[in-house]
Amino acid sequence: MKILVVEDDIDILDSIASFLEKNLYIVDKCSNGNDALRLLLNGEYEVCLLDINLPNISGVEILKIVRHKNIKTPIIIITAKSQLKSKIENFELGADDYIVKPFHLKEVLLRVNSVIRRSSLNKDVLLKIGKWSVYPDKLLCISDSKMEVEISNKEMQLLVYLIRNKNKYISSEEILEHVWDREFNFFSDTIKTHIKNLRNKIDKDKNLIKTSKGKGYGVFDSIHD
Repeated sequence: MKILVVEDDIDILDSIASFLEKNLYIVDKCSNGNDALRLLLNGEYEVCLLDINLPNISGVEILKIVRHKNIKTPIIIITAKSQLKSKIENFELGADDYIVKPFHLKEVLLRVNSVIRRSSLNKDVLLKIGKWSVYPDKLLCISDSKMEVEISNKEMQLLVYLIRNKNKYISSEEILEHVWDREFNFFSDTIKTHIKNLRNKIDKDKNLIKTSKGKGYGVFDSIHD
């Protein structure tokens, strides 16, 4: 499996790349935004580890560009910024996970494996809920009337997880653990934001995605109280 590591600190870059290679990954690496964007636009990677503070183009701008171009490569942000606002902004831009410096290399490996596992579960699978056919690998929902709606990578991961557990409520804690790999309650606003986005796109009548105080969120094949 091929991974792209983007980090302007050469010592950190070499350490991550060497550790991943020892764990049988093929690694491309670069230390500036221009090269990172070129490689992401032209290469195929299982995941990209992307530092935010880069020469030429910031990691945030790279994330915006690749998601705007509908490039689905899973991206794990690497940064020294631990503030909640920064984390939420990057998740909402389409990041798949977030690692705060300083970190242990084993944590990097665990997060890489987890993101790749979640991504592989979403590939080449057609799911059906209500009037919608859901195509995870294409980040696309198509209604019975052939209306097409694009959703973000993280919105798709959330929707797929709810569909795989349809007709029951899933707690915020469980969603965070399986979709964000986070168990912290302060990320609940992020879940609410993604649920709101999904409703605006595929469930304006709120008949499909349900919220129950104390129980969590769920998708249901029929109207459910």
